[in-house]
Amino acid sequence: MKRIAIVETDARGGLIHFAYHMADALAAEGSDVTLVTGSDYELAAQPHRFSARPILKLWPQFDQSSANPLLRRVRRAWRAFVLLREWSRLTLYLLRSKPDVVIFSIVRFPFLAIFLKVLHASGIDLTQLCHEFEKRDETPGFWHRVEDRLFAATYRQFSSIFFLSQNIRDDFLARHAIPARTCLLPHPPQHALLGSDLPVETVQNRLGLSPKDRIVLFFGLLRPSKGVDDLVQAFSLLGDMHHLKLVICGYPSNNFDTRAIQALAEQLGVTSRTVFAFEYLPNDAVAPLLSLAEVVVFPYRNATASGALALAQGLGRPVVATSVSGLTEAIEHGVTGRLAAPGMPQSLAAEIRAVLEDAAAADGMGLAARRLFDEERSWHVLATRLLACLDKRDPQERR
Repeated sequence: MKRIAIVETDARGGLIHFAYHMADALAAEGSDVTLVTGSDYELAAQPHRFSARPILKLWPQFDQSSANPLLRRVRRAWRAFVLLREWSRLTLYLLRSKPDVVIFSIVRFPFLAIFLKVLHASGIDLTQLCHEFEKRDETPGFWHRVEDRLFAATYRQFSSIFFLSQNIRDDFLARHAIPARTCLLPHPPQHALLGSDLPVETVQNRLGLSPKDRIVLFFGLLRPSKGVDDLVQAFSLLGDMHHLKLVICGYPSNNFDTRAIQALAEQLGVTSRTVFAFEYLPNDAVAPLLSLAEVVVFPYRNATASGALALAQGLGRPVVATSVSGLTEAIEHGVTGRLAAPGMPQSLAAEIRAVLEDAAAADGMGLAARRLFDEERSWHVLATRLLACLDKRDPQERR
């Protein structure tokens, strides 16, 4: 039996949901799995076929930054200290427990390679599930290039790196020459946690929606790279369609300007037909909200893979996304969803209109996507492929 530790420092949101499902799937395949995460682990009350160790005492994940520059600098310094302290504790924990394999998630700072080197030197097999490797919401510059080179020391500590998109794997290998094996995994939907008795009417009331509203939905973490302003512009081109409501629901990142997006809606005359819910969406509200949507839209300007997209498709909802990177692998145009050109509101509006005007075709795409996830992109498929890569017998492996 392989002893696997999964390290996910995000204790709330999409990454910990992914880690939970992955740990559960690996445990179902017979592995002894421990999930190490933050002390505010939001899934603690869920059933576990694996061990959960919420031992990392980090800062609140969904916490708006102060507008005061001095306070921001003080907070950054404090967080750097906390990060060093908690990675020291994590390293000691892993050295004591000595798992066969550790699977890390996103490593956000290159100096953390110091801890990885200590673990690597101890003989523990270190691997990574690379959800992202670049900062998509920042303008590339000199310091980004320096950071890229520093990250090379981080990636060299891993024997295997797993990717959820072929395009992202190709981009990564073009940028980083590393000795690690790389393996491609499917991106399953994270819907096992969505069992809920929350009535649809409760969600409608929270958002001020009526039963006759036809919902165009965006949900998930709000970041500049996700093209929400393109969606608002696209929605303004659908004014001839009756009873449409645009619902934008998600927690804004620190560099997402909520006032600007609201001002854009007002400028385009769609404020009365737009609902902004700038908040973290609780698990019990996700499935009811998705069930209300006639179409779920992902207007990203760049992306790796999308957990929100996989969730919507896994629940059989019609989707429209932009043709960027990993999203093009998740959607077969006209079969499991529709693809629009990125950064082009007219193209996005046309694809949304196509879904709204043909309910039968939209339902067919939703069912086709759900069938694909059940048969080819399930958590069982991910777990067996990941274990095969660890055992060096995966046919999709690449050096």
